[in-house]
Amino acid sequence: MNRLSDRKIVGKTLWLLAAWLLAALVSLNIGSVSISASEMLRIFENHGETQLAAILFSVRLPRVLMGSLVGAALASAGAAFQSLLRNPLADPYVLGVSTGASLGTILYSIFVTTSRAPDSGGSFLYGRPLTVFAGFALLYACSHGLNLIATGEEDALILGVSVPRVKAGVYAVASLVTGAVVSVSGPVAYIGLICPHIARMMFGSDNRILFPTVFVFGAIFTLLADTLARTVLSPVELPVGVITALCGAPLFIYLLHRRRSGA
Repeated sequence: MNRLSDRKIVGKTLWLLAAWLLAALVSLNIGSVSISASEMLRIFENHGETQLAAILFSVRLPRVLMGSLVGAALASAGAAFQSLLRNPLADPYVLGVSTGASLGTILYSIFVTTSRAPDSGGSFLYGRPLTVFAGFALLYACSHGLNLIATGEEDALILGVSVPRVKAGVYAVASLVTGAVVSVSGPVAYIGLICPHIARMMFGSDNRILFPTVFVFGAIFTLLADTLARTVLSPVELPVGVITALCGAPLFIYLLHRRRSGA
């Protein structure tokens, strides 16, 4: 990868990180109680035990961070599945990976409840961000191999790519990343479908730039969807999956129709 490509990847990613920061500030501000940017700064400086501080640190900030983590993980997994399967409809939710992860969480909860096994949920909770970021790093390491596989598996083998190893690794890592977040959030539809397609339209299909940009874009999209879900019918709160499904279902139908028309 040349220096220009490195500069482009870093520049686009930093631009998206700035957009994520803006989205996070908006999400922290909006709610039944509005918290302005100056009030947030004062709370962070004083660390007081006020009502606003309790709302910020106990409710909104954890939700912003978790929503961003879920979106980044599902968008990255969706991009990996689409690149690997060469299927624009591939998505953790559509493929059933999200549902399988939810089933695993239920079985684990039943096991802990009905046995004397210690519940290590705290360590799993802190391990989830590490799992997501480590999984992203592994997917990015496979980005060049996925680019070559997309041109044809035989060509990739000739160019020195261990195709079976890359495919097995990407399957395993994308599934692990999905399971790490879905076990907390539950299945959230279409994030892994919408975000990779939008990121490709904005930044191109090269996985070397797609994976970093879709990671941050997935965090932004899910954060905005979650903010909309909890405020659009306030005080009633919608599941975030309702918002993502309203965005993703039309795209899914369009892609399915275009694929059948092409066939």
